[in-house]
Amino acid sequence: VHVCARLGDRMQPNQAQPLANIGVFVALALLAVGLALAGFVEWTPVLIMCGAFVVGAFVITFKTDKHLAQHRREAERNTEAREREKALLFASLRSRIVRGFPSPLLMIDANRKVVEANRHARDMFGPDIIGNDVSFYLRQPAALEAIRDTIASGRPEQREFQLSTPVERYYTVFANRVDQTEYGGGPPEDADFFVVIAIQDITKSKLSDKMRVDFIANASHELRTPLSALIGFIETLSGPAADDKDAHKRFLDIMAQEADRMIRVIDDLLSLSRIELEKHVPPRDVLDLPGIASNVTQSLQMALKDADKTLSVDVADALPTIHGDRDQLIQVFQNLITNAIKYSRDNAHIQVFIDAPDNRDVRIRVIDQGDGIAPEQIPRLTERFYRVDTARSRQIGGTGLGLAIVKHIVERHSGQLAIESELGVGTTITLQFPALNQSTQTPTQVQESRQSA
Repeated sequence: VHVCARLGDRMQPNQAQPLANIGVFVALALLAVGLALAGFVEWTPVLIMCGAFVVGAFVITFKTDKHLAQHRREAERNTEAREREKALLFASLRSRIVRGFPSPLLMIDANRKVVEANRHARDMFGPDIIGNDVSFYLRQPAALEAIRDTIASGRPEQREFQLSTPVERYYTVFANRVDQTEYGGGPPEDADFFVVIAIQDITKSKLSDKMRVDFIANASHELRTPLSALIGFIETLSGPAADDKDAHKRFLDIMAQEADRMIRVIDDLLSLSRIELEKHVPPRDVLDLPGIASNVTQSLQMALKDADKTLSVDVADALPTIHGDRDQLIQVFQNLITNAIKYSRDNAHIQVFIDAPDNRDVRIRVIDQGDGIAPEQIPRLTERFYRVDTARSRQIGGTGLGLAIVKHIVERHSGQLAIESELGVGTTITLQFPALNQSTQTPTQVQESRQSA
């Protein structure tokens, strides 16, 4: 019994129990043989007892093995159930973490198949991304290179990439490989590792840097002339014309005009910078264009009266609404109508038409009666500070930024801008904005539908 017990100590519990049972029966058999040898018991009963002990040992051992095997299977089933529950709990937790991430987040397996994607990623790439190769949707070479390097080396990778359509946007992609062994395993169907891909929109910071550079360059260029004029007038008034009252009045009027011009340039530059900073964020407010046009028209009545010009606004019936930024669309109407007032001939009639000829886009046309623009100059009209007639533009208070502002606002609204002009007749500026049923699509879908049309 002692020997069997020592052997059992070196075995697993489910293997030691049968050996202990056999040890007990062997010990009883040896005891009976010892009694027979000592003469206390006859050999015949001893042999019968030994046979019974052997049979009993095997029967009890068989039943014990069967019971232990059943117990072992139940333990294995319980262990597997606990592992499945743990895996399911982890998968559920993983899914909740992915869904709660504030930026587009993907998880892919070793074959680059998407296994998880949050709402932001589905909005960016489409609702059917799960189960497909990530390269079908993320087609940027820099991003795919980061994913490939992470899968191969296991090290985190980071890359930047740029999208040019429908508006210019900048992103940083982070790829990090996570091995299943790091957290004790996951669902059985998972691979040995997966890759977490986080995409961060850095457009705002990129545009902020660009805005600062452009603002300094443009401001220094456009403000140099009025500042030089102001310095010259101050020196004149301080020196040769110090006692000339007529010169004082004349020069002070010019200085006030130059100062006003600098203020207008700075205001327009700041406005343009703010618009560019928000250019990648599509507006979501539902707006009625005729109502905005009516408000702008009323605010410009005094300017029309002073310029001795008239304005009419024709609005088609049952116009659809659009998604837009109210303040920016007010600025569009103000810039276009103000330009028409400034550059039209005396006693001219300015016309504004708002309609939806194809029931897909809301169209705005602003028609003036000016001198017209040469065909070769039309493509440059939306450039910053470009003027057809620089002297006349400065004389009437233009900054050269009005149409650049309009262009950027139209692009933010996924719209289109067209300029037509005829020398001696006038200029027509046409804007088209997607109607509400169109603007509910993503900017990429709007662009693709227009290209197919």
